[in-house]
Amino acid sequence: MKEMISTRQTAFFCSIMLFASKLIILPSLLFKANGYGAILCLGFIFLTELLILYFFIKLKEKYNNNSLKEILSMYINKFFIKVVFIILFIFFIIKLDYVLQENFHYLKLALYDKATILVYLICIIPVINALVYKGLKAFGRSLEVFYYVIISGIVICSAIWISSLANFGFNIYENNGLIGFFNGVYNYSFWFCDFIFLFIIIDKIKIENNYGRKLMRYSIFSASVCFFIFFSFYYVYQSVSFFQSSALYDLIQFASRIGYVGKLDILALYPIMFIMFFQCAMFLYCSKECYKVILNTKNEVQPLFFINILAILLYYFFIQNPDNLLTYSTSLFNHLGVIVEYLLPLLLFIFFVFNKNKEQNLVYKKKIIKNYKI
Repeated sequence: MKEMISTRQTAFFCSIMLFASKLIILPSLLFKANGYGAILCLGFIFLTELLILYFFIKLKEKYNNNSLKEILSMYINKFFIKVVFIILFIFFIIKLDYVLQENFHYLKLALYDKATILVYLICIIPVINALVYKGLKAFGRSLEVFYYVIISGIVICSAIWISSLANFGFNIYENNGLIGFFNGVYNYSFWFCDFIFLFIIIDKIKIENNYGRKLMRYSIFSASVCFFIFFSFYYVYQSVSFFQSSALYDLIQFASRIGYVGKLDILALYPIMFIMFFQCAMFLYCSKECYKVILNTKNEVQPLFFINILAILLYYFFIQNPDNLLTYSTSLFNHLGVIVEYLLPLLLFIFFVFNKNKEQNLVYKKKIIKNYKI
């Protein structure tokens, strides 16, 4: 039971994970790819992600107590199931390292430019491992404590720039055309894939009243806040948006002092750091679950030990350089992002629609809860 989470906790996870890797460098990168049309890229990807979430809700209602492995076992053999989980394992490990590096770079910029990666990891790694080791239920309860603090911080930070409102603006039609649009959608896909974690924990979510509505409502709220931050960032910095490296931080830094209180930009540090803890812990948890499927083990400590070593080695040799990280993310990791973001849900959707007659072959099939509407 320590692995089961409520609908409310699941909705909080959806909301927090949607902010993953979007509030710092991504607005600048999307602007560089498609100018003001980056807003259209963001809108398109968010709509796609909400469709994936809607599909997940229906999948969960149909296979209430079945894991992703059990669902896939109806349609493909063990070898291809392991291939799917290996891809997901690699994806979650890279996302974990990316979020760690991006937030470390932001920490140095916003607070202390002499911060060292060793001290940073010593502070972060034990916390996210403790969240994972205690189980998903305790993890969800921890998020319940901090959720409204995080959201309040993001909303306040994204609204402070209004104190300096002037005659700024932008023309959404000034963009790089269809090529820029598709480049933005494809090349920066690694920064999205927000709801894939739900498929990993599908059997650990309790279906309760208004299950679908809660997930959609919290996710739409977070998408709206994120969209507003992008819009505000482009509205303020206009054609020099691609020079900035930390969108939320730069928005506050741009604002004039309120009530003669300086250094308001540090306010952005707290919600981003709290989000980072929960995001990294979820990526670590999902990679642990993938590891257990790949090696067919139920051990909880061994996967965590192996994943921590692997993540640190990957971080040390490839990801700790910010320039290398951006290069990999837009020329290598983006292909992985497309596979996880689009191809995996499409594969599950095809199985869901065209192979209904095979569901009787599922060994672990249990009673399905119906009549839950969004």
